[in-house]
Amino acid sequence: MITQDLAFDKLIGNSTAGSSSRDFVSETLQWGVMFMQHISRRAEDPMIYSDG
Repeated sequence: MITQDLAFDKLIGNSTAGSSSRDFVSETLQWGVMFMQHISRRAEDPMIYSDG
């Protein structure tokens, strides 16, 4: 059986159940990128207005 050949502990009925536990990593990274983009834009405004 494939699970024995690949040395898996058990067979998972739903393939997304085996990989969905890593979804939080991509969601956290996406949140971090969006947050940094907002901070970058907020920091750029004073630089533009003080260049005057």
